[in-house]
Formats: sequence, structure tokens, C-alpha cells
Amino acid sequence: MDACLFLILRADIGGGSEHLWHLLKNLPPETRARVACPRDYPYYERYRECVGAENILILPHRRFRLSALWRLRAFCRERGAAVLHSHGKGAGLYSRLLALLTGLPCVHTFHGVHMREYGSLKKHLYRWCERFLSLWTRAAIAVSEGERAQILAEGLMPAVKLRLVVNGVDIPATAVEEPAGPPFRVISMSRFTYQKHSEFLVEIAQALRQRGRLGDFRFILVGDGPGRSGLMADAAARGLAGSLECPGASLEPHAFFAGAFCYLSTSRWEGMSLGVLEALAHGLPAVVTDVVGNRDAVSDDATGFLYPEGDADAAASALCRLADDPDLRRTLGARAREHARQCHDARAMAAGTLALLRDAAGNTLSPCTSSQTGMERIIAKMCRQYVSPADRALLDTVFAAEPTQAMLDECLRVCDIEEIGAHKSLMFSYLMREHPELRFSEYAAPRLRGLISYYRFANVDTLRHFSRIGKALNAAGIPMLIFKGAAMKILRPDLSRPMGDVDILIPPERLDEAVSLCRKLGYHDARDGALHAVCIRAADGRDAVDMHQAVFKREDTSGAVADTFHKDLVARAGEREAFGVRVQLPAHEDLLFIVLANLTKNLREKTSLHGLFYALFDCRFLLRDKPAFDWKIVQNNIQATHTELQTRFAVEFMDALVPGVVPDLRGHFPLSPKMAAFCNQLIFEEDFLHKRQEACRAIRVVDLKNYPWHYGKMICKLLLLKKLRTIHAFVHWYLRRHGLEAGSAY
Repeated sequence: MDACLFLILRADIGGGSEHLWHLLKNLPPETRARVACPRDYPYYERYRECVGAENILILPHRRFRLSALWRLRAFCRERGAAVLHSHGKGAGLYSRLLALLTGLPCVHTFHGVHMREYGSLKKHLYRWCERFLSLWTRAAIAVSEGERAQILAEGLMPAVKLRLVVNGVDIPATAVEEPAGPPFRVISMSRFTYQKHSEFLVEIAQALRQRGRLGDFRFILVGDGPGRSGLMADAAARGLAGSLECPGASLEPHAFFAGAFCYLSTSRWEGMSLGVLEALAHGLPAVVTDVVGNRDAVSDDATGFLYPEGDADAAASALCRLADDPDLRRTLGARAREHARQCHDARAMAAGTLALLRDAAGNTLSPCTSSQTGMERIIAKMCRQYVSPADRALLDTVFAAEPTQAMLDECLRVCDIEEIGAHKSLMFSYLMREHPELRFSEYAAPRLRGLISYYRFANVDTLRHFSRIGKALNAAGIPMLIFKGAAMKILRPDLSRPMGDVDILIPPERLDEAVSLCRKLGYHDARDGALHAVCIRAADGRDAVDMHQAVFKREDTSGAVADTFHKDLVARAGEREAFGVRVQLPAHEDLLFIVLANLTKNLREKTSLHGLFYALFDCRFLLRDKPAFDWKIVQNNIQATHTELQTRFAVEFMDALVPGVVPDLRGHFPLSPKMAAFCNQLIFEEDFLHKRQEACRAIRVVDLKNYPWHYGKMICKLLLLKKLRTIHAFVHWYLRRHGLEAGSAY
């Protein structure tokens, strides 16, 4: 990505200024950043340290000036900018108008929906203004799920353009020490504005006095603003001044967390408060109002307490509960710190923002200039997209030649089995079976054993339906070949796996007869002219059996699929009895070929991606289970079905995830000269087609009604691209049109 220009109209102490500072600090060194901001203290100096004095343009503090807009336009030309990123309402006005003038893409971060204090007319004007400016907004960022919902509810930004990148803060190396007290120090940070509602803290202190507990607490209000003097006067008038301390604004507000008891928020609304997040990161439980932003940061009775806005007694009750139960306070503090570490790290926030900025700037993959390098680039991108760091740790452990206890312990530390989900956690269960010498924790072991039992139980209904249908097909003399996951289940009955249905291959001439038998048994069917010929469903609507008339589509870009593949597939299959039914089971070579061909299909269509891990396990098992594996059969299948490109891509992708899972892949799967064109087609789908699909899926009826020309054009473009994506000459032209150099294969 070329340079990004960040715009903000305040550089004094505040959440938006702090957010931008965290973002600039955590951008990669090669990112060329420019900043347009006021000469406010202290963040102007901090921004200058991050980007250099020559890369900063001075803007008026929270004011719009046409002269400043023209200076911004000249600054973009002189210093170079590929994308604009604004923070807050005022900066958003500059950035969207600048996008109109220059044609640069613009990303806007809201930092809270500040409408509550507006009158009716001002609210209508603000809504109209944001909807108008959204026409020149490539993408918008909400910093919390609650803020995102509020933006959509107010109609400020179309859903298709709105992204969620949650706020983040620096995570300190250690948590705060156990607080001394009473009196316990309660920390709150505020700009003393209407939004922060800091004067309500006096009401909370009053509620504590009525309980006889005011002496147990001392409130520290860090910050400055227009309402500070009024708050202190009110506290003094009520005789509460001795319990409140206002040290003013601080350049290092987190220093007040040392020895603190908890964090208190009285806000009427938030985007997502950095003060709350910093408190959580330091291991402090938080007592906050149950409003937008706060409820996204704090889980009630898990990392702190939520209390209804305006209910001083509820806030006082929560403070007393923390004071009276040190164990609860320590537990909530530990959970708060872990939650901040996992969900609100500034580095993750910066990475998510940078990815969105690159996307907005059109920083897509260049098409390949050679078959091998192009394939390596698209595979590297898919690995980053589909395999998280936790997934990588899981793969490295379960596919290690000799996994050690230290490897397992480190993997379990990185991979929380509750977070990565059952499909991936089942890989640990496989590892447990294959390496009984490894010791799992008391927390993980029973859950992993339970997963195997769960899937064995969960598959009972599917297998019962298959058994019933299969016996009817046996009685009618209709042969069936079982493949995909059900075939692997037969080969490895001791290892459970998720099974949504059972895939069987039926001779095309007897397919209608088989469907008729299923109807007589009370099943429903749905025909699909592509891969799944007929989907047989139970009365409750669940899939039971997929009856295929062909393993692959009858037509692809290179013509008809040879019938010899199906004949050879059936000829090599062996008779087995499985689940009480006589079936044909394909040879190991045929099963491995089907796994590879389907993997590329699922990656391209983004379907069944959780099956990626099972594909790796299946390939390793098939190769180990048959030492005399005949690669010639796989190669003949590839030639018969014209899937040279798909299978080579699949084994390269697998090798990138688990090196050596397919031995001597380049010897078994020679590189086709057409691979460059195939990879360019994948780049076209990944960087253009799929993004348009996701954008169109997010279009709501109300969006189409309000902006019919804009969204109608988006839908028409998607339909046209889907029709033209198989034409290599068009893909070549389209990539070049977007400034990408075409591959040499053309």
C-alpha cells in the first residue's frame, strides 16, 4: 500500500486521539503514514514522533475551513496518498469531500454516535449529512458491535460498507498489585462532558453515604473539561468533597491504576472506552453503565459489573460487593486482563485496520508472472486468510512426526479448545488416540474424550437414515458406492468425525428408481444439477443421503468428464458391509484423488472450509494405510477428469500447511503450463469476485430502496463478472485494467 493520510480534528487528550496514536505506533515500519491534525497538546508531538515533521499537516481544531480542504488536496499531491482514513465527525467531513475532489478511497471511523444531546432538527441534519457523505466512503469502521448496531439503526452507513474493528490498547507486562484499603481507590477518567456524565459520580457517592459505606472508598477523577468545576462545587455543597479527588489531565493516566481498586464509568454512551479497556488490561474489574460500548467491553459478573444508567444505588451495590469479596475482585480482575489480552490488543486492532486500508486502496495480489511463483503467492494469501496463528500451532503439533509433551503444552496454551471450536478440537482427540503417552490437562482431557463420544452420538441419526435407505437399495439390487467422509468413517471406525450426510454414487440410469424408493420410505428430495444430483432429506428437514450421479460436474471449462473415470472407480472398489448395508468402497488411491479435487473446489467456493483439517488427516491416513500406494491410478484419474490444475493446487496448498503430507508432490503432480492462467483466475475470484459477492449479500432491502442506482449497479456487475470469470482473456484484461501486470502464460 502507498501512503495513508490519517485525519483527525483534535489532538488533545481524548479517546479518538489516543486511538490514532495506538494505531500509528503499531503499524509496520514499511507503512508510509501521513497525519493531518491540529497543533494540540500532547498528541501532535506524539504523531510527529511517529511519522516525522515533514509528514504532518496542521488543521484547525474542530473547525471546517475551505482553505484547509484545499491545503489537504495539495498535501495529498505533494506527499502522496493512496487512501484516506478519518477519525470522528469533523475529520470525516474533510476526508469525504477530499475523496470527492481527488478520487482517493476513504475509510472513516466513527468513534461513537454522538446524537443524544442533539435536538430533533440537528439529528435529522446529521443523519442526512452522513448518508450523503457515505456515497464517497469506501468503508467505515465501528469500534464495537454496539456502535455498529447503532450506526445501522440510524441509517448512517450502508451495512455493506460497515466493518467492525474493535478498539485496542497496549497490554502491560504485569497486572496491578492487590489494592490496599479501605479506603479503596476508585478510578474514573473523563473529559467532563455531557456524554461522560461525570456529575453522576456525586450521586453514587451519596448512595454510598446512605449505606454508611462512603468512608470505604475514595474516587479519583482523572481528566479535565467544562464540567469539572461544577462537579466539585456540587460535591462540596453536599459535603462529599473529601471523598473526591480531581488531579486534572494527565499524560500518563494509566499510572493512576497502580494500587487502584476498580474502574468506574458513568458514561451515557461510548464507542468503546479506552479508559475501560486500559483498566481491564491492568487487571482491574470495571463497574460501568449498561450502555452502547460499555456492554461490549465488560461482561456482567465476569470481568466487572454493568449497572443501569442513572441507577446510583446499583452502582454503589456493585462497589460494595467488590469491596466485601476480595476473592471475587481477584477473579474478575484476572478475567478482565485475559479478556483484554485476547480481544483488545492494540496490535490486533492495528492489523485489522491496516488490512481494511489496504483493501480500500486496492492492494490486491499481482497476477502471476510464472506458474510456480503465481501459485506460491495465491497459496500464501489463502494460508493467511484461512489459517490463524492458533490453527498453525494446532497443525504443527498434531502433524509432528514425534510430538513431544512440551509441544502439546505450548499448543494447548495457544489454542483454547472452547474458542477454536469442536471441529478443530477434534484434532486433539485424534492426537490423543495416536499418542497415548501424551498427557492432557485435567481441563482438556475429559472434554476431548467427550468430543469423540459426542460425534459418535451426533452421527447416529445420519447413519440410521442411511441404513434404512441403503437396505431398500440393496433389496432393489441398486448398487451404491460410498465416498467422502462416510468412506473414511468406514476405514477408521474408531475415530469420530462430523458427518452432515452420507455421499453415495448411484448409476445414472437407476437414479430415478432410487429416488422413488426414498419417497416411499417417507423422505423428501431436492435435485441439484451440479455435483449433488439429489439430496435426500428426512421428515424433519435434515440431510440424510446425497445421491450422486457423478463425482464431478458433467461439464467443466475443458469439456465433458470422461465416463471411464466412473467405470474405473467402480471396478477398483471393493465390496464391504457397513452400517448394516452392502456398499462398494473406493480404493485408497481414488479416495485420495477425490479429497484433493474437492479441496480446491471448497477453497474457491469458500464452502466446507472446516473440512480442510480433515482433508489433511485423510491424506495422511490413506498413504500410511496402504504402503504400496499406486500413484499411477491418481494420475490416470487426473487425466480422465481434466483436473490437473485443481489437484496440483490442492497438494501445493496442503504442503504449505503441513510440509511432506504428500511425498514428492512435484514428481506425482507435474506443473501444467496452464497453471499461471489458473492462478490468475483464482486471484480474480479472491480479490474481486468474492468481495463483490460478500458486498452484495450484505445489501438490505432498505439500502436498495434508498440507493437503487448504486446498489443495483453493484448487483449487475457481480452477475456479469460471474458469467465472464471462466474466460481467461477477460480475466487477463480485467487484471490489467486494475493496474496489475499480466502473467507470462498469456
